[in-house]
Amino acid sequence: MAELIKKLSERNIIKESDVLVLENEIKTSNKREEEVLIEKKVLPEESLFQLKSEMSGFPFIKVSVEDVSLKA
Repeated sequence: MAELIKKLSERNIIKESDVLVLENEIKTSNKREEEVLIEKKVLPEESLFQLKSEMSGFPFIKVSVEDVSLKA
């Protein structure tokens, strides 16, 4: 089972029947797990990246476009 999908299932965010559908979509489309979860609107993009952050142990930092400097 894909890591993010497994975690979402463990937290009862998605049903077991959805797990199979999502995993099949990943296999048949050759898309990454994140792409499928966002395309299928399983959860908002920010929530997905907060979960990835939690799983990886890296802090999630939300940055607005205005905060990014274009100067190198």
